[in-house]
Amino acid sequence: MDAMTTQFEALVEAVDQKLESIEKTSVPGFRQQVGELVNDLLEMYRMGFEQVMHYAHSYPGLPQKFAEDPVLGPLLMIHNMHPLSFEERVNKALENVRPYLKTHDGNVRLISVEQGIVTLALEGHCQGCPSSRITIKTAIEQELMRLAPDMLDLIVEGEDHLEAMSADDSSRVVIPLSAVQGVTVKSTRTTGWFALDNITTLSPGSAQKTRVEDHPVIIARLGDEFFAYHDYCPQCRHVNQLALRVKDSALECQSCHALYDARRAGRSIDHTSYHLEPLPLLIEGHEARIAMPVAE
Repeated sequence: MDAMTTQFEALVEAVDQKLESIEKTSVPGFRQQVGELVNDLLEMYRMGFEQVMHYAHSYPGLPQKFAEDPVLGPLLMIHNMHPLSFEERVNKALENVRPYLKTHDGNVRLISVEQGIVTLALEGHCQGCPSSRITIKTAIEQELMRLAPDMLDLIVEGEDHLEAMSADDSSRVVIPLSAVQGVTVKSTRTTGWFALDNITTLSPGSAQKTRVEDHPVIIARLGDEFFAYHDYCPQCRHVNQLALRVKDSALECQSCHALYDARRAGRSIDHTSYHLEPLPLLIEGHEARIAMPVAE
């Protein structure tokens, strides 16, 4: 994340906090006046962006660059000027997470996109497996909110109903900027994506241990596929004891010698009910990102 993006997200968080403070004021008419001011400012900037996009379309590829920019992209979404439709952005998000799902013999199917509501179905081993919940709450939901923050709701067939951030809350006079843009505020999110160094350079048949948000993690590479797990054995409850056993693609606990299938979401090879906790890992070119819980 570059300095401008970091500064932009900090500014969004600061504005969001100020708007929430205004929401709590008891001065008669003040909230309404501020709400009208915010709406007028948004309309003013919408008109400006409309002119910018009008000229940008004269240069092939420029609107797409605007859309991919971490600062301009969310602003274009606010004003409904993003060059990709909502459904196209949803499909792009799902394409980004499919490599992770396929490493666990699973997939995700888009059932429908209607009025901001996305309905999905998990397929293969993702359906009903122990990693379903973390798969949905991290890899799929986080990527959808990153590329389609204007999503109003997410429904996954066979799973609990998941509520996404909504930008249409009629009970509010001032809508928090982060809810409109989909910029995640650190104080409220429960999971986040973190960049990992030197992961794509791992040799096939090797593993690397690291810590992310103070969680011990082991990342294994088998062939061209990468797998990430909490470095914790649920059978003996020891941490930092997992090691890769290449001959059978297993992660073995060096303490109790329990074996877990690295390719199949950490299922027990010993046919016990224990399983490792897989972590969403996205590889994009030479960059790697992992999803981890974030303290509130």
